[in-house]
Amino acid sequence: MSTNLIPWNDDFLIGITELDDEHRDLIEQFNAYTKALNEEQGLAEIRKILGNLYARLEMHFALEERVMRAFEYEDFQDHKSEHNSLLNEYSDFIEKFREDPELEYEELVSNRIRHWIVHHILESDKKMARMIHYMSAEEREKLRNFFDSPVQSPSE
Repeated sequence: MSTNLIPWNDDFLIGITELDDEHRDLIEQFNAYTKALNEEQGLAEIRKILGNLYARLEMHFALEERVMRAFEYEDFQDHKSEHNSLLNEYSDFIEKFREDPELEYEELVSNRIRHWIVHHILESDKKMARMIHYMSAEEREKLRNFFDSPVQSPSE
């Protein structure tokens, strides 16, 4: 039996390869966490996976937000608020887990966070992608160049 709470399928594809790859990776990391719980791996391993997933979420959201700002996405503030909401909720979850790793977290993990990730990709990210797909060929080329250009550090 699969321990994946979120099995990957093509419904998650938004049509922007770089973000699709990121979504696939995030789902794999979320499933690694649920697998670690199901297999009762050690607390150190579970904490490591939780921290890695949080870091990946932060990086992914920062990338999405860069794309939205660069292309003046009209629903940027609402989309960013969703990102902040999940990061806050996930941070609270990590803190509770640190305080008492023996508590039952199945309800939060299997329902709330899973629902949030799935809903966010299928609704909010697809809405953002639709805006990009309706751009002119010239604007889409700008997007390709956006992903090909290196990220500059704040000092550059």
